[in-house]
Amino acid sequence: EGMMLPMNLVLAALAGVIAWGRARKAPIQAR
Repeated sequence: EGMMLPMNLVLAALAGVIAWGRARKAPIQAR
């Protein structure tokens, strides 16, 4: 409760970073 940021915002940011990192690692033609 004493956190500066809402947990859902933290989880959303973390998920975005993970997805971005995976997209960077994967070749462009993976899709």
